[in-house]
Amino acid sequence: MPDVQTPSGAGGSRVQDFGPVETASVLKTAEGVSRGVGFVQFYRPEDAARARTAMNNKQARACRLLPV
Repeated sequence: MPDVQTPSGAGGSRVQDFGPVETASVLKTAEGVSRGVGFVQFYRPEDAARARTAMNNKQARACRLLPV
């Protein structure tokens, strides 16, 4: 299971606290620097829904977390 942690501005919570994570990825530049965009896929839709509700509009550094 991928270990995915949100930035400290979002409370430092781990997304896998909402349920098992199937895949997780962060978009990066050619130099390996995060573009500030990431995607998490949960095994169970209800876990994704809980994470979406809990993390929606939370502040993470200078950006808001927005569900897709």
